[in-house]
Amino acid sequence: MKKWLISITTVVLVIAIVSFAGYHYVLKQIHGTVAEETFELTIEQGEPLRQVLSELEDKGLVGNAGWRYIYMRFKQPDFTYQAGDYLIEEGTSLDEALQKFQKGDVIDHSLKVTIPEGWTVEQIIDRLVEEDVGDKETFNNLFYSKDYYEQKQEQFTFLPPLTDDIKSPFEGYLFPDTYTFHDRMTEEEMVEQMLAQTARVVDKLASENPRMSEALPQMFTLASIVEKETKVSEERPRVAGVFYNRLEQDWKLEADSTVQYALEERKERLLYKDLEIDDPYNTYVYDGLPPGPIASPGLSSLEAVLNPEQNDFLFFVTKKDGSETHYFAKTFDEHKQNRAKSEAHAQKQ
Repeated sequence: MKKWLISITTVVLVIAIVSFAGYHYVLKQIHGTVAEETFELTIEQGEPLRQVLSELEDKGLVGNAGWRYIYMRFKQPDFTYQAGDYLIEEGTSLDEALQKFQKGDVIDHSLKVTIPEGWTVEQIIDRLVEEDVGDKETFNNLFYSKDYYEQKQEQFTFLPPLTDDIKSPFEGYLFPDTYTFHDRMTEEEMVEQMLAQTARVVDKLASENPRMSEALPQMFTLASIVEKETKVSEERPRVAGVFYNRLEQDWKLEADSTVQYALEERKERLLYKDLEIDDPYNTYVYDGLPPGPIASPGLSSLEAVLNPEQNDFLFFVTKKDGSETHYFAKTFDEHKQNRAKSEAHAQKQ
């Protein structure tokens, strides 16, 4: 009898041990372990849960994807998750990984790119390429394509008709701002994002200035000149007023920035011969506004052109005292005096 009891006890213990071990084995297969190394996991849009769990099994985070799937169907029938790229760091548990999927705590592949006010299309392309968000040849093909421009005109109605003397179709219409681009975006999608921002600015300004649409291209062109001629935003309405005065009196604008745009390469200092180059963008030679914008104007320049200061000034010159502000004059004699003062400041620097 004693031997029989010992045998029964032994069997019971063995069964208990096996059952205990089996229970913990099943738990481990269902609840998984922690990541032994850091890895990335991509969940595609519409990817089934069983597939997600299988990928986690391959990474060692789930013991048995099928068992875990059955467990979750009973315990978490409302479990939802978001598509995207996820970073699973070493030591992350299965439950922590699943919580990431629920929250949509994806890897941020976006890149912020700032386009400063007063930049040309060429400078914008260089910045985009420097930030490694696109290919230079592709951007060039888009930005300098008249066919592509005409396609975008249908989508973005603020884009004016092209003329033969326009140097760059999109010049002036890529609003300066900080943009967030995703690494999967195409170059065309980036262009459309910039144009869409310009459209929002145009709509906002139009709601405040109902008559703006009547002269939208001229507004962008003049605003781009104001942008390039003036670094201090408080002066822009006054500078805009000067240009309006010259236009009203049939005077040439004589803006150095338009000559710089006409030149093949920008110069630190313009020479008198530069002011005589035969180019429709040269406002020393041609009357009125140039064929189109010479850069991307910022909001303050656009607002300055829409609400110029009412003044009698016809001239302005940089003070050259480090303030980046200007002397303004009503007559040429006053302007000559201001130029002399400006040169005096320059010699002191």
